[in-house]
Amino acid sequence: MFEELETLNALARHKTMGKAATSLRVTQSSVSKRIQALEEISNKELIVKNGRLVELTPAAFALLDKALPLLRELKETIKGELETKVSRISIGFSESILSSWGAHVISKYALKKKETILEPHAHRTPVIVDKVVSGDYSIAIVGGRPKNYPGLHFENLGEEEMVIVGKCGRLFCAEMTSGTWKAISKQAAKLEIVIEERSEFLSPIAHMARNGFCRGLVPVAVAKSAGFSRREMLKTGIHRPIYAVGRKRAFLREDISDLLEFIRSSLKKY
Repeated sequence: MFEELETLNALARHKTMGKAATSLRVTQSSVSKRIQALEEISNKELIVKNGRLVELTPAAFALLDKALPLLRELKETIKGELETKVSRISIGFSESILSSWGAHVISKYALKKKETILEPHAHRTPVIVDKVVSGDYSIAIVGGRPKNYPGLHFENLGEEEMVIVGKCGRLFCAEMTSGTWKAISKQAAKLEIVIEERSEFLSPIAHMARNGFCRGLVPVAVAKSAGFSRREMLKTGIHRPIYAVGRKRAFLREDISDLLEFIRSSLKKY
């Protein structure tokens, strides 16, 4: 029942079978089977096709309104009971963070706090936030501030310097819909920095720049991870904010609060 309702909720957000499947990391066939199973259980038609789009019926919206709050509460209750015995934190990261300074920080924290089990995951920011909303992740660390979601709390942890790397070629940066670009676009416009190409992830941009394919506007830690020295980085004066995202209840947990404070203090060094 968890999976079926989460699938219906994914369709409500993403409007197509393909995008819903991608957000859930399953096949489109699995999405169809889950919806069929839910329709059989509820004995109601829950979706209708409208060209390439999938629309939810009034019965489907009514079901989500009633069931999702209960499911989220149940997930958090189950997690809370497990975590009273073992401190376990399921944490999502923006790909550019976990592939650079995030990996160093959680490694140091794991050595320091051996009684806490960290479960790191990396995705695009919208997917991570969806996972927090659904209760799959306890907390998320993302670049830029995501759009508001009911019931979610946002806490600023610091910021990252953005630099330009690479000697030649078109200038690449994150997609226009990304949290990073939304956070830095005004700063870039003031400096008359023109982005010529977009990419879904920042780390590959830095590696492509390192290999002479392009230039890239990326966080300094991402540039370092790709092998650039400080002398090879062009400072821009642009900074992207780093946010922790989670339900308010998660921020009240002592283990998560301790981890976020460790991340906040560590971020100043990168």
